[in-house]
Amino acid sequence: MQNKLCFGNKLLVFSMVFCLLINLTGCWDREELEELAYVMAMGLDYLPEEDTFEVTSAIIRPINIPAGEQGGGGDMETFRLITTQGDTLSTALEKQNAFLARRIYFAHNEVVIIGETLARKGLHMVLDRFAREKDKRMAVQFFVTSEDVKEVMRSGAKIEEGMPILLATWQERKDGQILAPVVELRQFIKSLLSGGIDPVLPRLSTSTERPISPQETEVAGKDSSELVFYPQVSGMAAFKDDQLAGFLEGDAVKGFLYVDELIADSAEMFEDPLGNPGKVVVFILRNHTRIIPLDNRGTPAARIEVTAEGEIC
Repeated sequence: MQNKLCFGNKLLVFSMVFCLLINLTGCWDREELEELAYVMAMGLDYLPEEDTFEVTSAIIRPINIPAGEQGGGGDMETFRLITTQGDTLSTALEKQNAFLARRIYFAHNEVVIIGETLARKGLHMVLDRFAREKDKRMAVQFFVTSEDVKEVMRSGAKIEEGMPILLATWQERKDGQILAPVVELRQFIKSLLSGGIDPVLPRLSTSTERPISPQETEVAGKDSSELVFYPQVSGMAAFKDDQLAGFLEGDAVKGFLYVDELIADSAEMFEDPLGNPGKVVVFILRNHTRIIPLDNRGTPAARIEVTAEGEIC
């Protein structure tokens, strides 16, 4: 009887250990960090002559790879650019793996720059891929540019080490003047799915300047006599559904920001109400918007009332 109990206990212990071992599958799907190529920014455009998509990825340069000539930073180059074309966005992205010994990894991508040609054709051709892929972030920021996407991505930055880092931190400027709304992928898709809302995206362009300090020259990786391209936000791109309808600049952008309650540290100048010479400068700190629907002789209309608070300087 005692032997039977001992055998039963051993069988029970063996069964429990066996069940535990089955659950210890280990890291069967692991990917080593040094086997991945991390993308920080991506540029997308459509080439109508070839009827293909063009994808440019800014990949973080591993420390042990010697720096080349692309990107900013000279010997301290931060990014490498890889450009591929394909009949679809998926095929263009897959081709990028052929240039690297590492797998392209998009989970850290924070910026997507859309070319004007692709934006006018319609973003439905690329939004589906971004929304469904597990390693694509819904928090990625979208921009539109009317310039060559590759040239915009090659532009440098005055302080940050490269354009991708500059744009990735652009939305964190909480105490600076907002030049255009920050739009993430999830917000853009939500606007498309919400009836009566046409989405907007910030417009990205470049300016050409000559470095004026040794620090700028070092970051740009250029000779002090050479011109350097710097990225800048220069307005907004307005969409009708998923197709680019046009661009907004100057006062039109500021009016949109007022209506959308996004004004921060914006300077407004007025004639002195007391009749004194000169201008009165007011820094707008915050504002509130009220939209009142109206019926203008059978035509839908609205009156927009904006209340702003500011400091007189």
